[in-house]
Amino acid sequence: MNGEQNLKNQEVENSVLPPPEPEIEIRTMASDMEKVKMSGGDLSAVEFYQASSRPAIGKKPALKTFFLIVGIFIMAAIIGFLSYYIMLKIL
Repeated sequence: MNGEQNLKNQEVENSVLPPPEPEIEIRTMASDMEKVKMSGGDLSAVEFYQASSRPAIGKKPALKTFFLIVGIFIMAAIIGFLSYYIMLKIL
């Protein structure tokens, strides 16, 4: 009887719970919604959210652009130095 209890405890510990349902957000245009309604689609179970009209603008794109430009200059300097060094060895 104790063995059966241990077996049940192991089954409970080894069982894997399914992952939670993913939150899916679908973005549509007003014309898409009209077409669904015209074709007889049911939108009663859908939750609608109003999206903001302006995109989120932060300082990260400016910082990213700065580092990209600095990186390009550094790579150009390295390539120029290596080209000069190799040409001196060849000539």
